[in-house]
Amino acid sequence: MLDALCDVQESLDRVASSGKVGPAFDLLKRLKGFMDRGVADQQESFTRVRQYTGQVRQVMDLLTDQDGPPLAERESQFTAKAEGFQCFADDVVYSHFAKVMKSFQPGLFAGADMTSHPRDDLDLERWFRSPKSHERHVHGHRHAGVRIVRDGPTGRFDV
Repeated sequence: MLDALCDVQESLDRVASSGKVGPAFDLLKRLKGFMDRGVADQQESFTRVRQYTGQVRQVMDLLTDQDGPPLAERESQFTAKAEGFQCFADDVVYSHFAKVMKSFQPGLFAGADMTSHPRDDLDLERWFRSPKSHERHVHGHRHAGVRIVRDGPTGRFDV
């Protein structure tokens, strides 16, 4: 979000430096001033959110890295990360991270010996190799229906 705000600020800088005059340009210059003050006031919050985002990315990498370390090693890293979050007792967000990670841990790493079985619903559908309803909708392909296949594109034909 901060990157988008920076893009808007750059755009407003270009408008302000264009030298054009008029009520719309005066309002845009005023908006730029408001945005500059707002972003400057919230810099501490933005840096904190960046830190939280980085930590969440690290946890997600532990959970989704199929080609990385084995599952047992990732589980130990996940546990160490959750315990590290518990060390930040004064930060409510890190405490919440630790609580959620501890509650999800038993199910996240269950079935380590079942590597040949599908991991989730999409993997199960790939295993059967037939696209399901939501995959057809995601890729823009909808089921044409039996009638078109049976009747043909120009209407009924007699066999």
